[in-house]
Amino acid sequence: MSNLGDGGAPIDDTGAAAEPVAHQDKIPWDWPNEGSVTGGTGGTTSPLGGQGGTAVVSLVSNTPGAVFENASVGQGQSIRLLSSNLLIDAPPRALFSRWFAEVRNESGAPLCLIKFVVRFEDGNKVQLLALDGFLDGAGYKTSASSSLTTKCIGAAMPSAGWTIKQGGTYFEASRVKRVVYSFTPFDYAGLTVIPHPNHPIVEAKAKGKAIEGQLKAKGTIYNIGLTFYPVMANGLIEEYLSDTHLDTLFAGSTWLFETLEAPSPFVRYLSLTSWIEGAKSAFSVPTTPEGSRWLDAMTWHQARQNLWAKRKQGAAQTFAPNRLNLTQ
Repeated sequence: MSNLGDGGAPIDDTGAAAEPVAHQDKIPWDWPNEGSVTGGTGGTTSPLGGQGGTAVVSLVSNTPGAVFENASVGQGQSIRLLSSNLLIDAPPRALFSRWFAEVRNESGAPLCLIKFVVRFEDGNKVQLLALDGFLDGAGYKTSASSSLTTKCIGAAMPSAGWTIKQGGTYFEASRVKRVVYSFTPFDYAGLTVIPHPNHPIVEAKAKGKAIEGQLKAKGTIYNIGLTFYPVMANGLIEEYLSDTHLDTLFAGSTWLFETLEAPSPFVRYLSLTSWIEGAKSAFSVPTTPEGSRWLDAMTWHQARQNLWAKRKQGAAQTFAPNRLNLTQ
């Protein structure tokens, strides 16, 4: 038995989860860039109108009785947390803690390269666990981004994020009484941020507990990454699914993809795409604040993928993240 379900009860490795706690009203799920189990189109749309705010009107989680507090400042206050799923491996398995979240940008503009920090506390406000990472996002372009594809969440659009950490002390989810989180978007200081004009056309559909489909390139691209966040009937995310195409995909060409299976059946999913423009070659990250933040996010993401792969393999040795190798 491993992982924590509702009320701290362990769930098995098949991913069967207990029913979540609906803290307030039901969340409306019909956002433009998600798919259902009968199919859907991935990618990004033009930014839609939205309204900023800090209140958590509706939230689904697997930590019953916990109070959620948005400690973000500035633009980060406009990112609304929709779901929170804390999964912790129970002894005697090597301890890994994972957090999956769905969010929505309630501001009137895209928010990009968003860092997050989440802290889980007991009833005495003693920290039990702290995690950090970057939210995922659709492919956007800025006036300073060169060939970079910047991960952004459009106005009024949903997205997701996850993180994983090895080590620490095991605790039951029922001990969590307070969850403090913050989101910090990158400050573009007036630069233009737009949905990427060469965003590939993604057509995807569920195949059992996997997702398959095709991606058609509008422009020549490489290092293509597709990430799907399947959402279970209880409103929680417990895993991400992905597929990659590292070689050059020329304009007008099509790539057929298929992910591995999710641990549990799902009723919908979020679809997000990343890539580098041009033909495969030695790639140099621009020496700009955006380039530095982009590299931090990509390095962090690769490190977490490596750690997640190690958990699946059952390894218990100390993890040392690898730096990105951007020479293709």
